[in-house]
Amino acid sequence: MPYRAVIIGAGAIGSRLDAPEGSACGTRLTHAGGYRAHPAFTLEAIADADETSGRMESARWGTPFFGDPARMLADVQPDVVSICAPTAKHEELAALAIKSSARAIVCEKPLGPDLASSRRIASMAEAWGGVFLVNYTRRFVPFYASLARRIRDGEELVQNVTVKYAKGVSHNGSHALDLSRFLFGEPLEVLALGRTSDFWEADPTVSAFMRFERCPQFFLQGQDERAFTFFEYDIVTREARYQVNEDGFTLNRYGIRHSPHYRCDSLGISGREDTGHGQAILNLLDHLRELLEANGRDAPPPRCGVRDALRAQEIAHELATQTPTGGRA
Repeated sequence: MPYRAVIIGAGAIGSRLDAPEGSACGTRLTHAGGYRAHPAFTLEAIADADETSGRMESARWGTPFFGDPARMLADVQPDVVSICAPTAKHEELAALAIKSSARAIVCEKPLGPDLASSRRIASMAEAWGGVFLVNYTRRFVPFYASLARRIRDGEELVQNVTVKYAKGVSHNGSHALDLSRFLFGEPLEVLALGRTSDFWEADPTVSAFMRFERCPQFFLQGQDERAFTFFEYDIVTREARYQVNEDGFTLNRYGIRHSPHYRCDSLGISGREDTGHGQAILNLLDHLRELLEANGRDAPPPRCGVRDALRAQEIAHELATQTPTGGRA
């Protein structure tokens, strides 16, 4: 039988960015879209504090609406709970879900509104013993998973990485920080260079220089969300260059070629392809099904559990609280 899922929070990533029938290009970006498309799950109900928008989303997805998440958990008795409400509510909702019938929780990032809250959530989750995943989606993009293996196995040696992002180092920047730990290991040096408050005053967008175990030069470049949203990840190895742009959906590959102009080896574009980012939520649900079916017996480690999410937030906090060496933007 399919696992019965509910969603708390009918915002953009909870449900609004998808249509129930799917998109023409086949992408699924939301928790609701993932549960609707994946054969191992069914979407049973949606809860939201905003009754007007919550009822609209529930009607659009053809599910019951609840204004009270505790009532929904008691009435529906779900197997899986997605927490997509504002970050300030994550701790309260995680505690509710842990006490419910749920065997698994999928929580949006960041884990909590601050480090103290995130540490309490992590402690609750570990004491609970169920499956607790945090939706750092890029860990579930096939291109990144393949590249992580090649870098880890020494097949490719990283020279440098440049990341451009906006909308807060904890909220959007932590995507880059979590992905970089996934690809390159732990950070060895963290140096804030500048910052701007482009969306949340309490969550600055920080520019920084960093070093990781398998990346000697990492440049985090903050953009301004007030101009446009932006996320670009550019990796240069000794063997190739990988430029991920268009909000993470497009990969430009560059290979080594002989330059006819300078008569030496250079880089030239060798291909352009879809990263698979539009299927990341379905890949996460594949992973969740594997964890649930293992039921503790030889289960693989969660690809993005509470400790991974907490570590990304710790790095973001260090960047946000450092005095920038380059001055305030």
